Amino acid sequence: MSQTLEITVQNDSRVSISGDLDRHTLGKNYSQQYAASIANGGAFDLQGVSKVDSAGLAWLLNIVRDSQKAGSNVVFENVPERLLALAKLSDADGLLPIK
Repeated sequence: MSQTLEITVQNDSRVSISGDLDRHTLGKNYSQQYAASIANGGAFDLQGVSKVDSAGLAWLLNIVRDSQKAGSNVVFENVPERLLALAKLSDADGLLPIK
């Protein structure tokens, strides 16, 4: 089975993420193409995320860190239940800005 991750920048303040958000897909998909969304405090729509693991959670936490360093705040929308459960289990649920 092919694992895929698609990151679509809709504009400087909105990014859609779909597919597998895990250690198999993140290494080849981390890109500066959405850096403006981080710097501008954009929304990251996670509705299309079908799979997530601890690497995916760490990647999202890095986005939060990077936005704070840039003096802005990102928000995650349509967060899958699996990600919420993983964040809670990891005691990181309070670190994810969820709308």
